[in-house]
Amino acid sequence: MLTTKPSLDRFVARALETPCIRAQRTQRVPTSRLALAGLISAGILTVSTSAAPPRVVAWGWSGFANIETTSSARVIAAGQNHTVLVRKDGVIAAFGRAEAQCVPPADLDGARVARLEAGPLHNAALLDDGALRCFGVNLNGQCDVPRDLGVCVDVAVGAYHTVALRADTIVACFGDDTFGQCTPPFKLVAMTDVAAGYRHSCAIDVGGDIFCWGYNIYGQCDVPSDAGAARAIAAGEAHTGIVRTDGTLRLWGYNEYGQCDVPEDLGSVRKLAVGGQHNLAWTENGELVCWGQSSNGTCAIPPALLASLDDVVDIAAGGGHNVALLADGTVYRWGFNDYGQVNAPSTLGAVRAVADGRFHTLFLVHDGQSGGANVGIVKGIGFDGFGQCTPPANLGAVTQIAAGWMHSLALTEAGEVRAWGLNSAGSTNVPADVGRATRIAAGGFFNIAERADGTLRAWGDGVSGQTTIPPAVTSVAEFDAGGYHAAAIQSDGTIVCWGNNSLGQCVVPPTGGSLHGLDCGGYHTVALRSDNTVFAFGDNQQGQSTVPADVGVVRAVRAGREHCVALREDGSLRCWGSNTQFQCAQPNGLLASGERIRAVHAGGDRTVVELSSTAADLNGDGAVSAADLSLLLLAWGPCGSGRCDADLDGDGAVGAADLALLLEAWK
Repeated sequence: MLTTKPSLDRFVARALETPCIRAQRTQRVPTSRLALAGLISAGILTVSTSAAPPRVVAWGWSGFANIETTSSARVIAAGQNHTVLVRKDGVIAAFGRAEAQCVPPADLDGARVARLEAGPLHNAALLDDGALRCFGVNLNGQCDVPRDLGVCVDVAVGAYHTVALRADTIVACFGDDTFGQCTPPFKLVAMTDVAAGYRHSCAIDVGGDIFCWGYNIYGQCDVPSDAGAARAIAAGEAHTGIVRTDGTLRLWGYNEYGQCDVPEDLGSVRKLAVGGQHNLAWTENGELVCWGQSSNGTCAIPPALLASLDDVVDIAAGGGHNVALLADGTVYRWGFNDYGQVNAPSTLGAVRAVADGRFHTLFLVHDGQSGGANVGIVKGIGFDGFGQCTPPANLGAVTQIAAGWMHSLALTEAGEVRAWGLNSAGSTNVPADVGRATRIAAGGFFNIAERADGTLRAWGDGVSGQTTIPPAVTSVAEFDAGGYHAAAIQSDGTIVCWGNNSLGQCVVPPTGGSLHGLDCGGYHTVALRSDNTVFAFGDNQQGQSTVPADVGVVRAVRAGREHCVALREDGSLRCWGSNTQFQCAQPNGLLASGERIRAVHAGGDRTVVELSSTAADLNGDGAVSAADLSLLLLAWGPCGSGRCDADLDGDGAVGAADLALLLEAWK
């Protein structure tokens, strides 16, 4: 709703009729823009329209497979290097090592999932009606649910096999049977619970007797004589554990990290979750106790969770990480995180920019305190082995970010270039002669900055000449850095490339006109022609430089290591090139009702999109306000290169039609 003083409606109507407003592609400052700016500063325009906060969703390998709100889950599961959950709206979300196990089938969304189980590379979903569905890597048939399986009441997932407990109390196994894990040597009747380790399987019957079979090199199938009667069973990579009928535990098998040594004074256990080489117990008195391998923080239970133990309703243990579900749907994740399996932040805040590296992603987030609308703080997510996701404590307010393969780059509000992460070939040693910079780019292990005088300065790995700026590069409109090459578009729309040329990434074919919207991938380059069709060249081993005929006119195009993704004029995505890590497998149910894709990114073997429920929410703060109007007015005219969020109608320019759409969103 637009709240105004009495004369504002007449003013806006008059402003919309001014010649400068009607001439959408003019670059002159419209008279009405100055007047509207005055209204903003005077507080005449106020906001009373709110929108859902923006989301960021990603898919593909490494850093994370999905970033989205995880405060509304109802079912959880932890795999070897990934986490799966069912949100309260029925949508299945997965994040972590993003192969097929993080791409749930579209027809599972909205299905009533009663139970989830996750293994190293596949998952099983047990529906309310007893039907079993499996998805993920299917090399050994572990996802091929037998047609005659019937109704199931329980399921367990191993490395390459699945164990199901049918409603008639019979155990059924399918998938890899190399070690006999799918061929029990016993006649199993009246079973009540099943478990699956990496290559072994277990079950207990109605009397509490325990049966295990399969790979047994560490004794994980040798049930101890003092095991007693069990009411629940669980299996890790090479060890097995039970909860006895009296609530005490007994574990056996591989014990290098003490995972089979039950802690003293543990007491009665409500649930035992067995991970790769560790265990997590939820006791009857509400405590969480973790032991075993913990070099990656596996057993470092978050303090916030320790303060909410009374609200815990379920737990799960993965290869080296753990997950806990609270009554209100909040999910806590901690432990080993090389694949981002514990990284699914419930909120990123108002995202201003995204920079996607080979194994990590950076976000520029407005903190509500920094000066300009596009100034903020840096947050990182993904592989942090070299500190590339951990910005310097004294970084301050930032206006631009860039991500290399193992390092990060930021441009501060004062124009200072800061770098952190892996310092291969001096990539994080910013030269003194960079001085006050205006723009930045990060390649594989090198960087480029535009100095205040408009010249480019590159540093870091220059073995292929990528840090030697060609003399032909003058009057730069855009520039970017790829794996081992770089490119710049001049003010006249021509392109210059330099650096490694092993796959033709520096041999520019006829462009068919001037270019804009530059982006460098691993070994290829993409840009947009003046008609906003895609131009690509360089490495084409995965078809990434062969633009599909149905891509058509686009708003933006981005290049990953071996794939490309375009945001079409109609707001849809088109991805091509390598899909080995499912970077082109757009998640089902990507857009919630009313959402649109406002920006797209590609890095490494991953695709990242920024989503917004209100197109006019230009600053991503979850509301349409005077701040968004100000951003639209500042962007007035042709979009040119880079992001153009203010082009609400997608015609390539910011003008009267976009202003009208923004004002309409205020109602």
